[in-house]
Amino acid sequence: MTPPRKKQRLSLDAAEVKAAVETATEAAVESNAVTKVSDKESEIEAAAQRRSLFVRSLPESATSESLTEIFSASFPIKHAVAVTDKESKKCKGYGFVTFADAEDCQKAKEEFNGFAVDGKKLRCEVAEPRHREKGAAAQSAGEKFREGQAKERAAAQVPRLIVRNLPWSIKYPDQLAKLFQSYGKVKHTVLPKGKTGLLRGFGFVIMRGRPNAEKAIEGVNGKEIDGRQLAVDWAVDKETWENTPQEETKETDTTMEDATEEDAADGAD
Repeated sequence: MTPPRKKQRLSLDAAEVKAAVETATEAAVESNAVTKVSDKESEIEAAAQRRSLFVRSLPESATSESLTEIFSASFPIKHAVAVTDKESKKCKGYGFVTFADAEDCQKAKEEFNGFAVDGKKLRCEVAEPRHREKGAAAQSAGEKFREGQAKERAAAQVPRLIVRNLPWSIKYPDQLAKLFQSYGKVKHTVLPKGKTGLLRGFGFVIMRGRPNAEKAIEGVNGKEIDGRQLAVDWAVDKETWENTPQEETKETDTTMEDATEEDAADGAD
């Protein structure tokens, strides 16, 4: 009777080995999937960082709005944040500016590094992608990064609109503001200019409250002014920027700038 029991035991061991192999295989597949997701997250985080500019040596008087005005004069930006002290409400001397793409971020660094604001020369650095560490340290670093990004997004929730395809007749911020006043209080407007001093064909409007901004988009988007059909959208809408091919965006901006310069020349005549 002993041999049958031995044979039964061998069969049981084989079943256990098979189960162990299957479990190990499933674990390996799951681990590989997690690694791929982790690598994808790293790529996304790295790409996001390369579009962000770390700005130091800001004066105490700096605000998120003034930082926006400075950089949006040369490049369309997604948002800007001047970090302030909770008690004094004064700027701590640094802030962040996020652009639509990495190329604009690099150009902004070259243009504004050393730029004087209230007697202080700015120091600009492109945020470098961080390499994931192992184990708990990697989790901690990832959590800190996500927390920082969440705080930055929360601080940037300003009802800011970008207005494209502006006609040459809109030369002053007050003129731009009048287009939006019937939809709520307009807190701030900016009309960026190129290096030649000519308007670039787009502007920024900050409304008081998101509901007013939503009404303004519905009311002004598509409106025709002096033969130009205005295009109004959220200036900080991440999905819109990331889902729009960068080549298409650049081509559109270039076309608007060229058309604006031609219109300006015609107006001067």
